[in-house]
This record gives sequence, structure tokens and C-alpha cells, in this order.
Amino acid sequence: MPIIRICYGIGNTDCSPRTPMLGKSLIPPGPEGHFLSGHLPEMRRDLLGFYLHCARQYGDCTSVRFGLKRVWFVNHPTLIEQVLHSRNFTKHYALRMNRLLLGNGLLTSEGAFWLRQRRLIQPVFQRERILSYAPDMTACAERQIDTWHDGEVRDLHMEMRKLTLAVATKTLFGVDAGDQAAAVGCALREAMGTFDQRLFRIIPLPDNVPTLGNWRIRKAIRRLDRILYGLINQRRAEGQRKDLLSVLLHARHESDGSGMTDQQLRDEAMTLFLAGHETTALALAWGGYLLAQHPHVVEKLHAELHQVLGGRTPTAADLPNLPYTEMVIQEVMRLYPPAYAIGR
Repeated sequence: MPIIRICYGIGNTDCSPRTPMLGKSLIPPGPEGHFLSGHLPEMRRDLLGFYLHCARQYGDCTSVRFGLKRVWFVNHPTLIEQVLHSRNFTKHYALRMNRLLLGNGLLTSEGAFWLRQRRLIQPVFQRERILSYAPDMTACAERQIDTWHDGEVRDLHMEMRKLTLAVATKTLFGVDAGDQAAAVGCALREAMGTFDQRLFRIIPLPDNVPTLGNWRIRKAIRRLDRILYGLINQRRAEGQRKDLLSVLLHARHESDGSGMTDQQLRDEAMTLFLAGHETTALALAWGGYLLAQHPHVVEKLHAELHQVLGGRTPTAADLPNLPYTEMVIQEVMRLYPPAYAIGR
């Protein structure tokens, strides 16, 4: 079920729709919440369960309290389309809270700067370029599988995290799995874990308040920055390579021929890494869970893979010949989408 979180801030025009304050009669229905914490306790206990309860109980648009902010949950396709296509809404304040980590990358920027960066980064998303990384992806998968042994019990989510970390560091930065890749993954998880805690505070504190959480975030970001700026300097010295960081470094704007500064390169590389690492790991982990529940699907999947591949390593050219495999992946994404809510 698609859900969009729309922030309607009380006395906070920075994260409110660019419209006049609505009267109570125009606020959608929703559950009663605590006068101070709103519905944060329910969200902390089971965020997705709370979303689904609101959708089933109150319909297409539900009003809840995200601490001191009023938030609307929208889950009707027509309303979602209107919100996403309208220019009356800015990005959700939860994304702006991540600016300390992500800087002014595609995920957090808006307006003319976002459009300029989007055009500069467009070559990264070309189909031919993505498919060219297939050998690196399969090599990472084979190395991961080689560490598994019959009779072992493994945490599938952790294993998929290791795999997607290896793929992300290789394709984004040209770095093979090792100490440097592990350091990136560890620092990123530490920073994101603290950001998640901040999101559910009744009154989020500014980044410059000397709390333990802010200290941990800044420490993790300093570790990430040392690695990323080191890689950027290395790529500038080496010239063009095939990794995505090199593509970003050599991208030029069509109007004036300008490229990205080191800060912009860092922000976009961090954004791409965050977007492609944990979300993919979640999708793979849920896929493994669903396959374990449906052995008949596993049989059909194995039959197609055996018929097309015959035991060899897959390539990008095999994708059109694996329709059932694609359907399995699409069904996993439908049932357990890694990003089931978008904020505005």
C-alpha cells in the first residue's frame, strides 16, 4: 500500500505546505494523540503497523501528530500523484535533518540547484552504464556465496548488507571489499542509527547542540569524509576510470561546461551510496524470506535459471531471458518495498 507522509507543521512554515493555515474542519480525520508526544509512542513501537492501521481505520488521508507537528498520511493513488506533481510542497523535514550527513545532494536539495545537479548526474543512471557493472556485481555475489557452508545458520539481512556494501563500494568508488569498505559501512550505519533516533524526538535538537547523539554523528561523518575526500583526490590524480565517482568527477554542465566541486562530489557520492546500500539489502533479505515460505516458487525459479544459465555465471545479456525471475523480484518489491513512505 503506497503511503506518503505530508508534513503540516504547527507554527513552522519551513516544513508546511506553501498555503494558508487550514481550519480544523479541513483537517482529515485521525486518531487522538498525546498533547505533547502526539503519536510518536505508537510510531516507535511499530511504524508500519501504525501506518496501516490509520489507512484502514480513517481512509485515504489521515491526520496524526508527529510530536508537535501535524502530519498527514496519504495513501490514495490520485492524491499521491497530486502531491508529487504539485510544487506547493517542499521536501519532508526528515530529509532535511539528514543534511549533516548527505549535505546538499539530490535527496536533500531543491529548486534550481537540484535541477542542475540532476542534469549533471544523469549519465550515472544510463542503462548501458548500469549494465556495465554486472560483472562486478556477480563477482561480489560469488565471493559472498563462497563464504557460506552447508549446515550453517546465517542472518540473511546481515549477509545481504555485506553483499550490497561490497557492490556499492566497488561500483561507486572502485574499491574492493576490505577494511576501507567495512569502515564506510560501519560509519554510515552508526550515523543513520542516530538520525533515526532523532526523528522520533518530541522536540528535535539542532545539530550544534552538544548532545551525545550529535557527537556520535559528527564523529561518524568525519570518518566518512576522510575516506570520501581521499578517494576524490585519488580519482582527480588518476584520471578517468569506470567507477561512478569518476563519472561524477568528469561530468560537465551543458550550458557552461562547469563540473562539481569536491563538496558536491562528496554529497552526491554519499547520497548514491546511502540510496543503494541498505534499501537493496532489505529487498534481498525479504526476497529470501518469501522464497523460504513458497518452495514451489523456488522450484520454478531454479528451473528457469538452470534452463537459461546451465550453471554458468549470469550476465546482463541474460536478463531478457529470465521473465519469471523478474516477476519474483517485482512481487517481492510489491509485498515488501524497502521505501514504503515518501515525505513531503
